[in-house]
Amino acid sequence: MRDDFYDDATWDAVDRWHAARRPVPAEVASGWRAGIGATALMTAVALGVQDVLDPKHNDPIIEEIDLVPGAPRASRAIVRPWLIR
Repeated sequence: MRDDFYDDATWDAVDRWHAARRPVPAEVASGWRAGIGATALMTAVALGVQDVLDPKHNDPIIEEIDLVPGAPRASRAIVRPWLIR
């Protein structure tokens, strides 16, 4: 099956290349890079928790009120913010 793709010289070069490879140990972030990663993660978590516990209401609230005919200054509008949801 090896002869189906390459000749012996090519397979010998591939085998030498595999034998010469050494695993590179994983590099652990340290110093300021580790601090930035932890800060970014904690910021993302805090923003996610804030969105869940205190969602922003960006929907406009439009209420129509009737004016007193001929005397708009006599009209009153009472706003009860605890009823707006």
